[in-house]
Amino acid sequence: MPPDAPPDTPGDTTFDTPPDSSADTTFDVPPDTTADATVDVDSSVDGSVDSTVDTTVDTTADSSADSTADSSVDSTFDLPPPDTTVDSSADSTADASLDSTADASLDSSVDSTTDADFSVDSEVDSNNDFGPPPDASTSFGLGVETLAGWYNPGNADGTRYAASFNNPVNVTIGPGGDIWVADFDNHIIRRITAAGVVTTVGTPSATFKWPFGIAFVGTTLYVETDVESTGAASQGALWRVDTTTGARTLVADQIGKARGLVPLSNGNIVLIYPDQHRIAIFDPGTTMSTPLAGTAGMAGYVNATGAAARFNNPYDGVIVTNGDLIVTDRGNHRLRRVTMAGVVTDFAGTGVASSTDGPVATATFNSPLALCRDSSDNIFVTDADGYVIRKITSAGVVSTVAGDGVPGVIDAVNPLQGRFYGLEGLDCSSNGLLLYVADGNRGDPLQYNRIRRVAFP
Repeated sequence: MPPDAPPDTPGDTTFDTPPDSSADTTFDVPPDTTADATVDVDSSVDGSVDSTVDTTVDTTADSSADSTADSSVDSTFDLPPPDTTVDSSADSTADASLDSTADASLDSSVDSTTDADFSVDSEVDSNNDFGPPPDASTSFGLGVETLAGWYNPGNADGTRYAASFNNPVNVTIGPGGDIWVADFDNHIIRRITAAGVVTTVGTPSATFKWPFGIAFVGTTLYVETDVESTGAASQGALWRVDTTTGARTLVADQIGKARGLVPLSNGNIVLIYPDQHRIAIFDPGTTMSTPLAGTAGMAGYVNATGAAARFNNPYDGVIVTNGDLIVTDRGNHRLRRVTMAGVVTDFAGTGVASSTDGPVATATFNSPLALCRDSSDNIFVTDADGYVIRKITSAGVVSTVAGDGVPGVIDAVNPLQGRFYGLEGLDCSSNGLLLYVADGNRGDPLQYNRIRRVAFP
């Protein structure tokens, strides 16, 4: 472990990983001590799916995404958390265990009006939440679609809905265009072609447990696991993974639980630690870690240089054209700019937890998590507690480009009518017209186990 990374403290409930069937955690969802823990706000939900769908065509609203976006492959990779008790995906505060009798059904009633920018009527299949999968097709269109997986957890390889995942938490696009997935609760790495064909890379191992952070540095795949190589403690490890054989080589042990792995042009990797509220630069050659900004164990909001700066659960990052690092500061509901000299300033957001569009100085975010950028420095970010995906243009304008703000899983031609849940991992094509989303369950005992695809005109 690097000298600036203290060991995980027993009882830490800020960000933990290994699953716990009795006390799983969630993103900022308070414990349900009396009622049904259904995700939707419809208190009358009885477990059945509301299939009411308004499919009228709206010819006035303009919900099209910015079609001028362009994008280089983001190889950073997003992801959450620690707790020496077993827990799962992205827990940000106390252990918010859910009522074990939770009604996990979602009210899928939705107005599926479409914008004139989308030529196909956005037929929202109300069974998309927990019904049987539709006929598999390897052709895709516009809007939000399920690339692979369905609601049941599993580890089956196959095409699209025949494949299964168990809480996929992160994605990255590889040099050849395939999508690589950290399949957290299966303890494996998965590979998906653009046609939705899923294969498993390597085999499960007692020493490779709970993969989360994932990134390509050139053609080399690096993966962070939340458990160290001995499998005995949740102190984290960093691995190289052979993309052909799946063989894993330990790079560094007890390195901490980095969620964001951001490659630098010199081969080093920025490591972003939500649970430690700090950012470091790791040299794979020397296995040395150098502090960049923030101080371990010191959460807060301070713009300053190096150790004097403060973050509150920084999660993911991307490098923009001028070489600066843009970081999601989840607990502060902001994005921050960090220079390679460690100077921290605000980039977007006001600190108010909401999802208001507008200029970066006035726009708001609600627990921003995963990031990617395109070749024109447009940035896409998941708003985890807003259940939407936002776009920040290189001119500094924020807009909502996918999701209707309701937790769930609905595919729709109009991306603003789609629904998401996990939103812990994100990557985009070089032109910014295609997004891939790790849409897992956030450690909740819910049936969200898919990789989603969002295509813009």
